[in-house]
Amino acid sequence: VAEMGYVGVETAGFPGTTPKDAAKLFADLGLQVAAAHSPLPVGERKNEVLDTMAALGCTYLVCPALMRDKFDSVDGV
Repeated sequence: VAEMGYVGVETAGFPGTTPKDAAKLFADLGLQVAAAHSPLPVGERKNEVLDTMAALGCTYLVCPALMRDKFDSVDGV
């Protein structure tokens, strides 16, 4: 992919591997992780999401569509 002129990728999960191993593979291929698809870093998975972003060396998070009910109250947001 890098040989074709691409300098970065955008991830969407890591089936069969870990974010750390995926980051090594991308680095070995001469690619940077430009962004990663992930849930928002809130609640029980907060640290998991933030650790994934750190392992990838990535600062841009692509969030899935949020349900309308999440905006009905301050607590939902």
